[in-house]
Amino acid sequence: MLLKNELKKLYIKQYGLVVLLIVFIVKLLTSADLYKASYSDMSYEQQKYYLGYMQEYGGQLTDEKEIAILSLYSEAEAAKQLQNDILDKNRNGDYTTPEEFTNAMREIPDIIEKYDAIKLLYSSYERVSADRENLLMLPSDSNAMTSGIEYLFIMAICYISAAMCYYERKMKPLIVTAANGRRSGGYRLISLFSLIFTGWLGLFIIELTSLFAVIGAENLDCGVQSLEAFENTPFGSLSIIAMFIVIHLTKLLGYLLISAVCVLLCTLTKNLPLSLFVPMAVTCVWVYLFGRNNAVYYSPFSLVLGSPYYTGDCYVTEGRLEILLYSCVPAELLVMLITIAVIVIAVTAVVYIGSIKRCRPGKKAVISAVAASLILLLSGCSQSTADNTAADGRYGFAYDGEGYYVLSTETDDEYNIISQRIIRYDDKLNLSEDDILRNITCDGRVDYMLASDGYLYYTESFQNGGTYTDNVCRIRLSDCYKETVSAAPKAERISRYLDLLTIWSGDSDDYSYNGMCKYQNNLYLQTNNYKVFVLDLNTGARRLLFSENYINGNISVIDGKVFYLNSDGNPVCFDNEKKIISERMFYAIASDGEYIYCSNNSVTYRYKVSDLSEEKFADKGEAYMADMSCVYFGDGTYMDAYGKQVEISQAKDGSIFLANGRVIVKNSDGTLEFSDK
Repeated sequence: MLLKNELKKLYIKQYGLVVLLIVFIVKLLTSADLYKASYSDMSYEQQKYYLGYMQEYGGQLTDEKEIAILSLYSEAEAAKQLQNDILDKNRNGDYTTPEEFTNAMREIPDIIEKYDAIKLLYSSYERVSADRENLLMLPSDSNAMTSGIEYLFIMAICYISAAMCYYERKMKPLIVTAANGRRSGGYRLISLFSLIFTGWLGLFIIELTSLFAVIGAENLDCGVQSLEAFENTPFGSLSIIAMFIVIHLTKLLGYLLISAVCVLLCTLTKNLPLSLFVPMAVTCVWVYLFGRNNAVYYSPFSLVLGSPYYTGDCYVTEGRLEILLYSCVPAELLVMLITIAVIVIAVTAVVYIGSIKRCRPGKKAVISAVAASLILLLSGCSQSTADNTAADGRYGFAYDGEGYYVLSTETDDEYNIISQRIIRYDDKLNLSEDDILRNITCDGRVDYMLASDGYLYYTESFQNGGTYTDNVCRIRLSDCYKETVSAAPKAERISRYLDLLTIWSGDSDDYSYNGMCKYQNNLYLQTNNYKVFVLDLNTGARRLLFSENYINGNISVIDGKVFYLNSDGNPVCFDNEKKIISERMFYAIASDGEYIYCSNNSVTYRYKVSDLSEEKFADKGEAYMADMSCVYFGDGTYMDAYGKQVEISQAKDGSIFLANGRVIVKNSDGTLEFSDK
């Protein structure tokens, strides 16, 4: 009887049911995107071609279908390449008359008209071919699997929770004196959570209906990796319907957590506006500000997002680039957030029910609630374990403690780059057959490289509109998987004057790099216009650290401090602010992690990183490289840690690198060897 009364109060008298009906109506009115197919952005003709191909080749992948798809794709790519060649010739003025260009275009096979449809078909084939027994070629993804945050429902939860607390405050004198007051408090919480469950169930049914409509009920038992959004999921053993249920159960836990925090705050503070708006703001504003990058997923309130915790690495495609949108959320983090949510909900129930017989919450209740709040704050503000390694980028060379990576460039007779490869040598400079077979071919012009934390990072230059810009890429060394972690925005032509001057949008120099360093989980990027940006590898966020009138040479980053030479040749340490280390003038700078070496034509000084103390190092200038207190000078001599100088004879015919206490020579044929000195 008590439970029935509490349900009636919350659902009817406090308008809980009316609020849910409003949420459902708005959801239905705005659910058009749930029924939108992933191919709907293509033109009508391409959609028709694509659905025709899916009718023929969709479903279970067989050998016959595979052969046919590969043949189609090969023909389409050949036609596309021919089209590109003809357009390039036309831009270069190779065709003397318009008729000649028109005749050349007529030679392109008709399959070019279906290129976009075939490309989308092939991407589905690539995904499914990895596990053809469990995956199906489906015409479309479903937005219901990745529907995101329900802002209106979250506001409704906060309102309903606050309404219940407001009623409890009004009836406090009666509840305190009632024999079953504490039991009625438990029933009120059950009523509140049942109302949230009802709202969640309504949203679940709406999105499940769209899932049936877009994918088809008969396909829901196939592997979830059949869907492009879940291609990289670590939960590949789950079916589509199982993943859908898991995602929505995670959302339900997030909704219950928001309600619990609202009740907890109201119980402790007796402040209804605070208890109403704090959980709402912490959840909605946090998600709105950070969007889809990794920072947002470290808050337990973000469990209401659901799908990003299960999709794995998420990429967006821009032209031929795959750009990492957010990284796979570690399973340990998900388990921790779920545990925290369950604990907070349980603590809220204990504190709320325990406070029924008291005018104010007891000490134990307050201590428990404060502890739970601290856990929430710590979990929301924490980051993944930082990688404490540091590395400075070098042109065409990198070392990670286990192997050496060198850039191999093939040019024509006029020294135009034909191709570039990154080749790995082991720590003894042996090049095994496996390394030759698995060398990494790059798409653009590679410049700066560094190796750290299991990845090889490098800058790769592409033509972007009327200029060249650099993307920051990395290769996972365990399996040579390449990804773009930061791409320059696509340039668009703004205006053109008499075919002489073309103006492009954006500042391309902000994405043209001539230096790169890494410290912990940040990449420090030095640009051609003398700015230094910091790229957060956890979130993908890129921010300006500082700018200069001129930076002489490359920056070095040690313990989070940036060292460089300014326009006057003075060594500078940037640690939240610029500090000139010395008024001496230099034009070359190098570092070994412990010291910064600065030199001019005739002398080299070094500065200790820990206290910036100065020491004259050598009566010799042009110190360009340093490693383990050893320095290589521009005239081809090498000074070891004991001050002994030797001449590196191979320096005349090759490039010199210092790493791991050794002198490495890159010979004119591209091979590496240790110097005999």
